[in-house]
Amino acid sequence: MSIVIRTHSLGQVFIHILIALTLLALLIVLFFYNILPIVTHHNKTIIVPNLVGVNLDGLEEKLRKSGFQLVVQDTVYDKNYKLNTIIEQRPIAGTAVKEGRKIYVIITPKTTPKVKMPNLTGMSYQMAMAKIRTLQLEVGAIRFKPDIAADAVLGQEIEGRPLKPGEYVTVGTRIDLVIGSGVGDEEFDMPELEGLTLEEAKEILEANNLQLGHVTEDPYADEPAGIVVQQTPPARLEADKIPLYDKDGKPLTKAEREKLRKELEAKNPTNPNEKKKKYKKGEFDPRPRNKARAGEIIDLKVSANKKIKPEQEKEE
Repeated sequence: MSIVIRTHSLGQVFIHILIALTLLALLIVLFFYNILPIVTHHNKTIIVPNLVGVNLDGLEEKLRKSGFQLVVQDTVYDKNYKLNTIIEQRPIAGTAVKEGRKIYVIITPKTTPKVKMPNLTGMSYQMAMAKIRTLQLEVGAIRFKPDIAADAVLGQEIEGRPLKPGEYVTVGTRIDLVIGSGVGDEEFDMPELEGLTLEEAKEILEANNLQLGHVTEDPYADEPAGIVVQQTPPARLEADKIPLYDKDGKPLTKAEREKLRKELEAKNPTNPNEKKKKYKKGEFDPRPRNKARAGEIIDLKVSANKKIKPEQEKEE
């Protein structure tokens, strides 16, 4: 069956076109004002709840039943929020939306993340603090230690133990720092380290707030292996070895050095044979003591001559 519309004039053609356009307009109006609102639930809205701070366990199912879809966009650690909770949402709470609307959220991780600890030693105090905070760690206790590197990091610790670079620590951990306070102003007698073992020398240096510098080995030394045979600066001053600078680092004039030489000469008359003499541990040494200040660096030369046995072994 077919419908044939016969037109006998141009006017009838226009009338038919007008009728067709009218019907099309009616269909469009019917679609937008009757059919579409039914499909899209027009004028039927629901309010977005406040999800910030809410734990994610079981939340997705609850939201689905309420007419929402939960979409996790990112995971970011924030110390101000508990783990596995929402810290940001879009749309915000209180927004009227249609049923089935997606709620995009940013959440915290389920477990506290860890970061790789960098090497802070040698950095300035300010730079080290900035680095710690960038890694979302906390600056803990600050302990100052006499050292020539003033305001520089000498060590990094966690709960009283040294923290190695590359070790993983939990975000939010407090990192303690050891900071150099510069060389002290108060002078004291330089400790005598020659004749001691390297470990004994280290203990004495630490007790006097002195820093261990370079340790070199001497395979031709006259002492058993592991014994300190020389320290720089020395513990004792020779009469003919006059310092070039005073305790403040100011160069001494020729007259000042000559005066000092005479003073040392009076205490310890120059004797060619005396210069080569080595004083044993506990033996009286007439040479004047050298002076040191906290934070100074002491270099050591240690015997590496394994052919010579300690005196205790010889006696046995």
